Amino acid sequence: MESERTFLLAGAEQRLEQVPSSALNADGALCGIPVVRAYVLGCMNATLGEPLPAMPAGKASGKALWGRAGLSARGAVFIGMFEACRGGAAEAFLSR
Repeated sequence: MESERTFLLAGAEQRLEQVPSSALNADGALCGIPVVRAYVLGCMNATLGEPLPAMPAGKASGKALWGRAGLSARGAVFIGMFEACRGGAAEAFLSR
């Protein structure tokens, strides 16, 4: 069974790969998919620094996220912040 960390990183990578270059707006097309990816990862780096270590390591979230039940509270925080950062990138770089 894969570890939760491996699951979360693979899930994030998969969701970043799902951003099609055809969906980019003018700013996104000028910058390219690598900049959209960097935006999301930079956002994650900036926002997870404090909340993640503060979460109890063994506490379960009680929710099934990204198709997996039994994630830790830390895993749920990671997914929530990832989706928020991806949403910010969508606002900035994707066509509406």
